[in-house]
Order: sequence, then C-alpha cells, then structure tokens
Amino acid sequence: MKWPEINFIICIIHIIVIQIFQELEKTSKNKILSFLFLGITSSAQILGYPLVSELSPRILTATSVSVVSFTCIAGYAIFQPLFGRIMDWNAHQHLQVQSKVIYSLGDYHFAMGILPITFIIAFIATFFLKESYCQRSG
Repeated sequence: MKWPEINFIICIIHIIVIQIFQELEKTSKNKILSFLFLGITSSAQILGYPLVSELSPRILTATSVSVVSFTCIAGYAIFQPLFGRIMDWNAHQHLQVQSKVIYSLGDYHFAMGILPITFIIAFIATFFLKESYCQRSG
C-alpha cells in the first residue's frame, strides 16, 4: 500500500469512528489522540505540491503549484456553504430562538457525512496518480 492509502484509512478511522459516531468524553487522552490523528492526516495535504511540481513541465511548474494552492483554498468556499445547505435540508424540526435557527446534533452529524464521501473520492483518485519516482517531467 502507498502512503495515501494508509493516510486515507487513518482519516476514515478518525473521522467516522471517533468523531462522528462515538460520543467522546472530554478527557486528555481523547484530545491527544484527536490531535495526533489530525496531525498525521492533515500532513498529507503538503504532498500535493511536490507531486504536481514533479509531474508538470518545468515551464508550467509555478502555474501548476498555484492551481493546487487555489483548489485547497477553494475547497473552503465550496464546502462551508454546502455544509450549511445539507444541514438546512436535513433539519426536520427547526427550533427558533429570537429568529435564529437552532440545529440538533443529528443535523451536524448528517452534514459531516460529506467528509467520508470526499475521502472516498480522494482514495479512489490516488489509484490514478502517476508515480514520478522523484523525476521531473519535461
């Protein structure tokens, strides 16, 4: 197995099992484990930069790396409103306090379902990555 697949498995274990479907007590051990998994899994984002740099022609390296940066940031612009839309769509009973909607814990859990879905898409995409063996193309 390649590192992206191992990282994917750790992400799924952390997100689905520990954070979404289990009610964790606020103990130091659970916080340490959460931050450990967060550090391990979020460190894989940086692997996209050398991968793109090695797979793109020299003349397009800066453009390719900037596209990776843009897509990382654009993800926030897409998924934050999507998260809200999913919560609105799933909310069966809106509790309103002073004209503000209060969502249930189940609404948040349902909306968090976009994380495993995107992880599965990313996992499938890792099989289509070209191995560069640390050699630049073009």
